[in-house]
Amino acid sequence: MPLNENEWYIEAPWGRICIIAWGDCLNPPVLLCHGSLDSAATFRPLVAMLPENFYYIAMEFPGNGKSDWFPPGLMLSSYDLVYPIAVVVEHFRWQKFVYMAHSFGTIIGKLYNLSYPGKISKVINLDPTPNLLTVPADEFSEWYHFYFSKFYEKYETLNTPKETGPIYTYQEAIDTLKKKRDLTDELAAATLERISEPVCKHMIRFTFDQRMKLVTRPPFSPDSLQSLFTSIPTPTLSIIAEQSIDNGRYDRALFKLDEKAFPLKNYSIPTPTLSIIAEQSIDNGRYDRALFKLDEKAFPLKNYSIPTPTLSIIAEQSIDNGRYDRALFKLDEKAFPLKNYR
Repeated sequence: MPLNENEWYIEAPWGRICIIAWGDCLNPPVLLCHGSLDSAATFRPLVAMLPENFYYIAMEFPGNGKSDWFPPGLMLSSYDLVYPIAVVVEHFRWQKFVYMAHSFGTIIGKLYNLSYPGKISKVINLDPTPNLLTVPADEFSEWYHFYFSKFYEKYETLNTPKETGPIYTYQEAIDTLKKKRDLTDELAAATLERISEPVCKHMIRFTFDQRMKLVTRPPFSPDSLQSLFTSIPTPTLSIIAEQSIDNGRYDRALFKLDEKAFPLKNYSIPTPTLSIIAEQSIDNGRYDRALFKLDEKAFPLKNYSIPTPTLSIIAEQSIDNGRYDRALFKLDEKAFPLKNYR
């Protein structure tokens, strides 16, 4: 049964913070924080797969989703986004809570955890990209100009009120989100609903704060970042996307890929699991009380796989025509170590 969803606003000194809640407020709380230029809607598919015995609160950072902007004209830093978390925690009077975040939200969570030690009981990081914080000494000038010089050079554009922003058709806006964020149609539509508003018939405009495109990250040296992050005692689970590794986003913070780099032994990365299941064991009822082991979709971390038995019907004519000359292994059952190919 899906959890009940509720939405409301929390008052902050600069305006309102929008939150979406799922579940029973008497259950242990889990705070969900999105990535850059995103919204609480990004967590809907995930919450649907999570245990029902927790209370899930997804907040939208100022200038994102339906939350109010920070006062105009100011340059924004990662530290500015730590206090909104404190506002939410204070509103609910949480003594302890679990923190789950994606991408940029994991950075804000780390800064909150360092600033308010002892409040977070456990951390779940969804692709925490630490390169956003890593600045070697010889690149400090580059870091400064990327954030500070660029902000003032684009001051008018970044501080443009939403009322004067460009307008799009619904499909143009969907296509823009899909291209820039690599979203499915469903997620793009859910995200657009929270970061846009109608302008006139068939036209909409984005409502997020343009300054959120250039939020200043603190310039930690690689050694300082590792020393700081590995000193945090909070038990932490990191789900790391292979694509982010391939794109080099962890090259300057390889310690995030190594559980042994954390001396407190409180950091873990889920290990991909391949299960070879014998049909006879299924027939004998050995999985009757653990049917989830037969279903890859039952593992929300998507780190579990079962090799699919494959039967290939190969035409002799295709062999004679040389279509398998560059893939002769397809003609040899013994070339498949899992013994699932015939």
